Amino acid sequence: DIFPVNRINFYGLMRSKFTKKEKEQFKLLSPPVFSSSSHVVCAKTNDKCPYYIEKFNQGLQVLIKKGTKKQILAPILSLE
Repeated sequence: DIFPVNRINFYGLMRSKFTKKEKEQFKLLSPPVFSSSSHVVCAKTNDKCPYYIEKFNQGLQVLIKKGTKKQILAPILSLE
């Protein structure tokens, strides 16, 4: 069988629904059939929108630089 699922949902399903033995029967195929990204959105009518986006981007760069983003995502993108 084959079914489409994004990476985060795949790992979540594996952790929550399957035993270690059952997990061995699955494989996440590469390259992905489809890839998407997440975005921060705010209303164009909000005068502070550019400020919020700038602050978010600055914070994200700090998380990336310090390795914190990887630490946050590691357990999410894990089968255990």
